[in-house]
Amino acid sequence: MTKVVYKSLQTLNDAKASSMITKRMRAADGKLITIYTVDADSKTVSKDLTQGFKRNVRRVRTANNRILSLPESVSRKA
Repeated sequence: MTKVVYKSLQTLNDAKASSMITKRMRAADGKLITIYTVDADSKTVSKDLTQGFKRNVRRVRTANNRILSLPESVSRKA
């Protein structure tokens, strides 16, 4: 018989334990952008890199869904 265990992969303390620095700046075209900086000498460098990678993947997927998704409302045929 297989034993199934449900467990949270990340606790709240793990999510907060990050030394990633966040800066909000203006790009050359005037748009507000967020820059994340990882400290290579921190104890949580692997968590920081993973967190940065997840954020980048989420951002790219959201942008792709905006481009490729169907319109929010479908017009009815008369």
